[in-house]
Amino acid sequence: MPRRPNPPDPDGPEPEHTVEVTIDGKSVDEYLEHCDNLFDEIEAVRAKHRKPRLPQPGAILQVDAVPAFAAVRVTKLGSFNTIGGDT
Repeated sequence: MPRRPNPPDPDGPEPEHTVEVTIDGKSVDEYLEHCDNLFDEIEAVRAKHRKPRLPQPGAILQVDAVPAFAAVRVTKLGSFNTIGGDT
């Protein structure tokens, strides 16, 4: 049967307890600094690979050169009678 410890003396000093917490072998402050650095590196990589902003629908686009290949997505198609012959 486990032994019941005596309660601390109410008139005595507060008992001291020391607990060392580590995460992956680092102190909590070191680990949080490591996480901040990791998040900064992730944001730097994401900033390099962000998609370019697409023009708003109905915007007029001007290009300096004729593209060799272009992919488009038709979102709305009117009547065939209103589409020009060279479109």
